[in-house]
Amino acid sequence: MKLLLLFPALLLLAAAPAAQPATGDHAFIRLAYSETIAQLKAAQLGRDLAADPMLKNLAMREIAINQKLYDRLRDLDQGRAAVRLQDELTPWSQIRLEQLQNMQGLSFEDAFISDQIAAHQRMIALYDREIREGNDPAVIAYAQRQLPDLQDQLIEFQSLTTRKPAG
Repeated sequence: MKLLLLFPALLLLAAAPAAQPATGDHAFIRLAYSETIAQLKAAQLGRDLAADPMLKNLAMREIAINQKLYDRLRDLDQGRAAVRLQDELTPWSQIRLEQLQNMQGLSFEDAFISDQIAAHQRMIALYDREIREGNDPAVIAYAQRQLPDLQDQLIEFQSLTTRKPAG
């Protein structure tokens, strides 16, 4: 009988960390981290598959920028959560990257630029929301420091939508 009463309690304890979604500042860190990994992988595709030298250079800068964001988010997460950040892509990000990976030439470059514009818009909205609604001063300060760079990156990719094909 005691075992029957103990079993449900053990199940609740075992499921507790996984059953509780991240909220607030930690949710921001996890989502920003996942998006940063996707951005890093997309930028690596841009570096490897773009023919346009200007786009290739921008992709290489994106790799460096996203690597720094990746490292800063990992540092920021230290000691803030029981569950460590995982280097995992969301299913949607995985599909986006697979689609880009299967393209080439101008169709790749156009899709890559569009993807980067949409990704930077999502990141800007995410960081802006953290600045307005966050609770942890260190996380808010991080978001405030990064937001201008994300906005500059968006402008750079938007400027490429008016480019003329080389040739």
